[in-house]
Amino acid sequence: MEESGGKKLIQDCIGYLNEMLDPDSGGNRALYPVITVFFGKESAEHFSTVRDTLDINWGKDTEFLKYVNIIKNENGFTCANLVTGEKSDEDPCAFVEKAVVRMLGEERAFPDKSRTRFEFILLGEDENATDYYNFMINMKLGSHYNVFKTMFIMMDEREADKRARIHQLLKYITEKRDETKNELGTVYLLSNYLKNGFVLQEHNLNLNYRLVADLILMGGNRGTDKTNNALSTVENYNTIKTAAYALVEKPVRGIAIFSLQRIMGYLMEENERIYHESAGDSMKSAERILDKLGIQRGKIHCLEEIFRENILKIFPSPQEIQYLAFLNEQEYKNVYKEKRISSQKLNRATGGNWNLFFEENYLNKIEELLADDHFMTDCLAKIEKSWRSVLSYGDALYGLEDSRVMESLENLSIASSVATGNTIEENIHLWAVEEARKQFYSHMIQLMSRLLSEIHQDAKKFVETYTQLQEKIGKEAVDDKEMNIQNYYERLAENFLRQDGGQISSAIFKLKNDEKAIIEALAAGFKKLISNQKNAPAYAIYKMSFEMESKTRLNTLSADQQTLMIQDTLEVDIKTMVRLHGSSSSYQNNIRGIYYLIKEDTEYAKGIPEGSQFHLNRTDCIEKIAIYDLDSPDQYCNLLEMVGEV
Repeated sequence: MEESGGKKLIQDCIGYLNEMLDPDSGGNRALYPVITVFFGKESAEHFSTVRDTLDINWGKDTEFLKYVNIIKNENGFTCANLVTGEKSDEDPCAFVEKAVVRMLGEERAFPDKSRTRFEFILLGEDENATDYYNFMINMKLGSHYNVFKTMFIMMDEREADKRARIHQLLKYITEKRDETKNELGTVYLLSNYLKNGFVLQEHNLNLNYRLVADLILMGGNRGTDKTNNALSTVENYNTIKTAAYALVEKPVRGIAIFSLQRIMGYLMEENERIYHESAGDSMKSAERILDKLGIQRGKIHCLEEIFRENILKIFPSPQEIQYLAFLNEQEYKNVYKEKRISSQKLNRATGGNWNLFFEENYLNKIEELLADDHFMTDCLAKIEKSWRSVLSYGDALYGLEDSRVMESLENLSIASSVATGNTIEENIHLWAVEEARKQFYSHMIQLMSRLLSEIHQDAKKFVETYTQLQEKIGKEAVDDKEMNIQNYYERLAENFLRQDGGQISSAIFKLKNDEKAIIEALAAGFKKLISNQKNAPAYAIYKMSFEMESKTRLNTLSADQQTLMIQDTLEVDIKTMVRLHGSSSSYQNNIRGIYYLIKEDTEYAKGIPEGSQFHLNRTDCIEKIAIYDLDSPDQYCNLLEMVGEV
């Protein structure tokens, strides 16, 4: 699904921030081979979230992990390797088996190859959900390794028809529960409706897929859970589970959105301020625009240049006029006595030959040139380039609204040059050239008037597109306003633009820029902002880890206050963050464990209860996960109670 312009811009800027961030990550290793299977086309849209989370934590081992997409079609299944793009219509079990064998053949990875972990991700509302579930239950693989299976059923409960399909799948699982207990593995139900009533949607929906990646991590991470406590909590065969999840991280999304909002707002305000300050009153403004366009009394600069460089050469030379036939010698002498000659006298003296000569060698020549599409295209392109290079966004939007500008162009009275040749032939030639010039002007002014209207319309369209993009970005939800993110990063963005905003503005405020071009220019401007070296260390915060960014931004607070602020966020009632909202279930009493995924030697790790820390060598976030069994000790849970009503 293609992202809207605002979302794409935000994601691009988040990507730039993440590229700069060094989270001090990696150093952990995958204990077992892991193959993650995404069922259906829609689930694979979240592949990058799962993979990126594992990449950050498992470092170089992740190159050996396998990610497979299995899609049901009319003829069976199509399989794809989500990393390489390789596709196949062979039996899915055979496709998966090959992926497993490749992992087992890697000597440098996975200390324990006695087991292989299969992680299945299934959308509960998928129309083929029961077929995918049956595949997971019935898949036949080799016997030379142990298979451990976990299925994550992702449930989008925003619409009644989706809830109905989820009900259908859970009812099917319930009916097959006893006969499939030896093949079921562990099943997690993860809804986008939280216990506290909050609904995950849009970018927040990826939090559930990040949770999936963390549960995969906790089930097979070497060296970070010395007692193997997390593994026994995450995995239990023939068990239905759910989880609660809280995340505190460097607010890259908020940084991107608030910075972009200020960049767009400031540049628009600055362009308007500069225009109105320089424009003066409306009369002076019109004169200033006409001066920029080179429109003066009796002539237009760019037309004079084109006429001089491209048209004069098509006319005959003055020497050719001496061969003009006169009626008799006396008429010839009379003409040559005149210092100033009129067309009427010349035509009379030549018995009409002058008109024929003038039409054939001047008027027809200019008409042929004006009818030449290539010539006209080149002319207009040159004029347009010249005018667009001198007109600012404000000139085009506000200046061209003044009717005086257009009227001055359309009503231009073409000044006639005085013939100053040394001979009568030169004067006759200059007079003829001037008549052709008037015809050229008359034709071109109509086209130039149309061009000015197009430039004005481009400006109006530009500001409309720009404003719509601002609104799209403004509608993107940000949950971090309480941590002073907005004021801090808006101030940084504005300070940067005051010094280096000129180039960014000129790249964005091009009148022919469509939304795509504006987005590209804004993204490039944002990249310049976050990599700014002129005022380091002020801008070094963009590269900082989560802990350092918080301390720098909140430097008015004491270290203890900063730590308390972070810990208060983590100490929220985790029960409210459960990824289910079933009303009659009692799974809250069946909590299996609460874990903090956090680097053990950080300041904010102090005070975390012993046995609940799952050490990860990363400094860009803190994650808190609670794991629940939905089954009670003596009976299976009622799965249909875990989902909202149809």
